[in-house]
Amino acid sequence: MLETEIKKLTDAVTRLADLMEQSDKLTQQEKSYKEDDTAREAMQRKRDEAKATKPVAENTTKKKKSVTELVDEHCEKVKEEVASKSETQIYTVDDIKSLALAISRKDRSKQKDIKAKLAEHDARVAADLKGDGLQVVGEWLTALKDAVGE
Repeated sequence: MLETEIKKLTDAVTRLADLMEQSDKLTQQEKSYKEDDTAREAMQRKRDEAKATKPVAENTTKKKKSVTELVDEHCEKVKEEVASKSETQIYTVDDIKSLALAISRKDRSKQKDIKAKLAEHDARVAADLKGDGLQVVGEWLTALKDAVGE
């Protein structure tokens, strides 16, 4: 019976020692956090002082545009580009094929001109055209189609 009491007391003392160690660790962490906070505050004060001591001439020379103004300007430019592109038709390979077919049916002599125009853009057939070549040939074929009277 005395042995069980001693064992209980030993366990209680061990738990108490563990809790004290944990408490010491937490206290040390709190101290380091406080030191970090004071260091941050000191750095912030230095930054604020540096901002306050900038020369007046530097502040009055040229105002920089805010981010929102820059974004608004960019959006306006993009809207203008989209509006100008929407006015012109964007041609696909199928558009080129159908235009060329319609023109050659109306006037067979234009086949050579169409092949020459494709060759200018390193293409034998409409499927070989890429990027700007599609648009250039498409615009040319549209003008030719209007000239032929289709």
